Amino acid sequence: MVLTLALAACETAAPAAPGPAASTPPSPAPSASGSPAATPTPEPPPAAAVAFLQDLSPEGALEPLLPVYRAVELAFAAASIDSEDPVDVELTSFDTAGDAEVAGEIAAEIAADPRYVAAIAAPDLPGQAELVSRFAAAGVPVLSLSARGSPEAPPAGAWLRLVAPVRTLGGALAETAASLRRVEDGVCIVEAPTDGTVLGRVAARSLPPDLDLTEVSGPVEVGEAGCGVVLWAGGGVDGAELAASLAATEPHPPVLVGGPALLDPRFLVLAEDPHAVAVCSCVDLSTSLDLEAQRFIQDFQTEYGRPPGAYVVEAWDAAQLVLAALRGGGQDRASVWDRIASTTAIDGLGGPYTLTAGELADPRSFVRVYRVRGGRWGEVSSASNT
Repeated sequence: MVLTLALAACETAAPAAPGPAASTPPSPAPSASGSPAATPTPEPPPAAAVAFLQDLSPEGALEPLLPVYRAVELAFAAASIDSEDPVDVELTSFDTAGDAEVAGEIAAEIAADPRYVAAIAAPDLPGQAELVSRFAAAGVPVLSLSARGSPEAPPAGAWLRLVAPVRTLGGALAETAASLRRVEDGVCIVEAPTDGTVLGRVAARSLPPDLDLTEVSGPVEVGEAGCGVVLWAGGGVDGAELAASLAATEPHPPVLVGGPALLDPRFLVLAEDPHAVAVCSCVDLSTSLDLEAQRFIQDFQTEYGRPPGAYVVEAWDAAQLVLAALRGGGQDRASVWDRIASTTAIDGLGGPYTLTAGELADPRSFVRVYRVRGGRWGEVSSASNT
């Protein structure tokens, strides 16, 4: 499977290295024993390595992150058996455990190993600014799938984020909640665990000031307030419990509106038939008629026994960007860094990406709205259709 990525620096192929002039090679010099000296066989260069950085400290974090890792793994596995231009890449995952000290130790380990040519930051990875600073000093570019945090003025080549930042995601969450028909009955914001507070704060600040807004701690208070829309910025499992409780609210259950965490595959299993809407800077290819998309879905399901989830497509595109950099130049850090630095456009599985200063040029256009329909998530053209 091949995905074409448009790299600005790759428009013209690098000239081939000049070969030696045709001549008869000299005979090997005799050794002291009179036998020809043995010519040592050069060892093949070690495979390039890529680090997958994730935070598994929140309870249940592995379940939604594993498919994202699998997408990167699948991309590198396919590249290794490419009949035209094979590339071997060693993928290693690291758990920062949500601890800045642990993250620093991981960054130092990766920086000290010259095999590592890039790092991929998983969704919801915190502390990105510090990590990018550490990696930039070692010449290791970071390709990010996390909305959280932004490094300040990173050098070109140090950072590319393929998803919308949290400020954009929170604004879209508020916009979606405010556009629902049930918003006239008021909006309740449910206190979320620490992993959802940043998104929740941004969404709360972005809501129109004329809305009837109530802060609550659970479904009982939602019922007492009579809210038509419930804003949730916490995790998928806790969100499922909330959705299941809200479904019993009479006579008309409110609509639960949340972030990417609601796309956790466990949400629909635990919540049963929820009235829920989710916003995510992620692509769902399940209804795509594109042949490449259909092949990707089939290969992913065949390999891992489950359909792709949130951020899987973006993870695949990040891996393909690394592969394009390796194919377009040397397989060392400096070459990959230079290729990443020159990337301003990507023709990915998730569509075209246009980037500027390491961020999406129009991040809001990458945020999609999903609604539960018939027991599964489906993309809607606008929030007002929910």
